[in-house]
Amino acid sequence: MKAYIYIRQSTKKQARSGLSVEAQRRSCGEYAELKGHTLMGEVVETASGANDERKELLKLMAIAKKNDAIILVSTLDRLSRKVSFIAGLMDKGVRFVCVDLGDEVPSFMLHLFAAYAEMERTKISQRTKAA
Repeated sequence: MKAYIYIRQSTKKQARSGLSVEAQRRSCGEYAELKGHTLMGEVVETASGANDERKELLKLMAIAKKNDAIILVSTLDRLSRKVSFIAGLMDKGVRFVCVDLGDEVPSFMLHLFAAYAEMERTKISQRTKAA
Protein backbone atom coordinates (compact mmCIF):
# COMPACT_ATOMS: atom_id res chain seq x y z
CA MET A 1 0.00 0.00 0.00
CA LYS A 2 1.15 3.52 -0.75
CA ALA A 3 1.52 5.85 2.22
CA TYR A 4 2.38 9.44 3.01
CA ILE A 5 3.62 10.68 6.37
CA TYR A 6 1.99 13.69 8.02
CA ILE A 7 4.07 15.39 10.71
CA ARG A 8 2.73 18.23 12.83
CA GLN A 9 4.58 20.34 15.33
CA SER A 10 2.81 22.94 17.40
CA THR A 11 5.33 25.75 17.61
CA LYS A 12 8.18 27.38 15.73
CA LYS A 13 10.38 26.54 18.73
CA GLN A 14 9.69 22.83 18.13
CA ALA A 15 10.44 23.38 14.45
CA ARG A 16 13.86 24.85 15.27
CA SER A 17 14.78 21.93 17.54
CA GLY A 18 13.75 19.32 14.98
CA LEU A 19 13.25 16.75 17.74
CA SER A 20 9.51 16.39 17.30
CA VAL A 21 9.84 16.00 13.55
CA GLU A 22 12.52 13.32 13.77
CA ALA A 23 10.61 11.29 16.35
CA GLN A 24 7.42 11.37 14.26
CA ARG A 25 9.30 10.56 11.06
CA ARG A 26 11.04 7.62 12.71
CA SER A 27 7.88 6.08 14.18
CA CYS A 28 5.97 6.42 10.90
CA GLY A 29 8.88 5.09 8.85
CA GLU A 30 9.30 2.07 11.12
CA TYR A 31 5.57 1.34 10.93
CA ALA A 32 5.56 1.64 7.13
CA GLU A 33 8.48 -0.77 6.89
CA LEU A 34 6.83 -3.23 9.28
CA LYS A 35 3.59 -3.20 7.28
CA GLY A 36 5.30 -3.21 3.88
CA HIS A 37 3.93 0.18 2.84
CA THR A 38 5.64 2.17 0.11
CA LEU A 39 6.39 5.68 1.36
CA MET A 40 5.52 8.25 -1.29
CA GLY A 41 6.52 11.35 0.68
CA GLU A 42 5.90 13.38 3.77
CA VAL A 43 4.49 16.71 4.85
CA VAL A 44 5.71 18.70 7.85
CA GLU A 45 3.42 21.40 9.17
CA THR A 46 3.74 23.85 12.05
CA ALA A 47 0.28 24.49 13.47
CA SER A 48 -1.71 24.16 16.66
CA GLY A 49 -3.63 20.93 17.15
CA ALA A 50 -6.70 23.11 17.72
CA ASN A 51 -6.35 24.75 14.31
CA ASP A 52 -8.59 23.27 11.59
CA GLU A 53 -7.06 25.44 8.86
CA ARG A 54 -4.08 23.34 7.90
CA LYS A 55 -3.19 23.95 4.28
CA GLU A 56 -0.51 21.26 4.09
CA LEU A 57 -2.79 18.59 5.53
CA LEU A 58 -5.55 19.54 3.10
CA LYS A 59 -3.12 19.26 0.18
CA LEU A 60 -1.86 15.91 1.46
CA MET A 61 -5.40 14.55 1.78
CA ALA A 62 -6.06 15.36 -1.87
CA ILE A 63 -2.77 13.80 -2.99
CA ALA A 64 -3.36 10.66 -0.92
CA LYS A 65 -6.86 10.25 -2.31
CA LYS A 66 -5.64 10.74 -5.88
CA ASN A 67 -2.91 8.12 -5.39
CA ASP A 68 -5.09 5.66 -3.43
CA ALA A 69 -2.78 6.01 -0.43
CA ILE A 70 -3.10 6.21 3.32
CA ILE A 71 -1.81 8.95 5.60
CA LEU A 72 0.43 7.83 8.45
CA VAL A 73 0.57 9.94 11.58
CA SER A 74 2.60 9.00 14.65
CA THR A 75 -0.19 9.70 17.16
CA LEU A 76 -3.77 10.90 16.88
CA ASP A 77 -2.99 14.20 18.62
CA ARG A 78 -0.48 15.01 15.86
CA LEU A 79 -3.41 14.89 13.44
CA SER A 80 -5.68 16.97 15.66
CA ARG A 81 -6.74 17.65 19.23
CA LYS A 82 -10.38 18.22 18.25
CA VAL A 83 -13.05 15.53 18.19
CA SER A 84 -14.98 17.36 15.47
CA PHE A 85 -11.92 17.53 13.20
CA ILE A 86 -11.14 13.81 13.57
CA ALA A 87 -14.81 12.91 13.10
CA GLY A 88 -14.93 15.10 9.99
CA LEU A 89 -11.93 13.30 8.48
CA MET A 90 -13.56 9.97 9.18
CA ASP A 91 -16.87 11.15 7.67
CA LYS A 92 -15.05 12.30 4.53
CA GLY A 93 -13.45 8.89 4.17
CA VAL A 94 -9.90 10.15 4.70
CA ARG A 95 -7.78 7.04 5.20
CA PHE A 96 -5.31 7.57 8.02
CA VAL A 97 -3.48 5.34 10.46
CA CYS A 98 -2.17 6.43 13.84
CA VAL A 99 0.92 4.27 14.10
CA ASP A 100 0.83 4.10 17.90
CA LEU A 101 -2.66 2.58 17.69
CA GLY A 102 -2.26 0.47 14.55
CA ASP A 103 -4.60 -0.07 11.64
CA GLU A 104 -7.25 -2.20 13.37
CA VAL A 105 -8.68 0.48 15.68
CA PRO A 106 -12.48 0.68 15.51
CA SER A 107 -13.90 4.12 14.72
CA PHE A 108 -15.57 4.17 18.15
CA MET A 109 -12.16 3.96 19.80
CA LEU A 110 -10.75 6.69 17.57
CA HIS A 111 -13.56 8.95 18.77
CA LEU A 112 -12.66 8.17 22.39
CA PHE A 113 -8.98 8.86 21.78
CA ALA A 114 -9.91 12.11 20.02
CA ALA A 115 -12.02 13.16 23.02
CA TYR A 116 -9.05 12.48 25.30
CA ALA A 117 -6.74 14.51 23.04
CA GLU A 118 -9.21 17.39 23.13
CA MET A 119 -9.34 17.23 26.93
CA GLU A 120 -5.53 17.30 27.03
CA ARG A 121 -5.51 20.36 24.77
CA THR A 122 -7.76 22.15 27.25
CA LYS A 123 -5.50 21.20 30.16
CA ILE A 124 -2.38 22.34 28.29
CA SER A 125 -4.04 25.67 27.55
CA GLN A 126 -5.03 26.12 31.20
CA ARG A 127 -1.50 25.32 32.43
CA THR A 128 0.03 27.70 29.90
CA LYS A 129 -2.28 30.54 30.93
CA ALA A 130 -1.64 29.87 34.63
CA ALA A 131 2.12 30.04 34.12
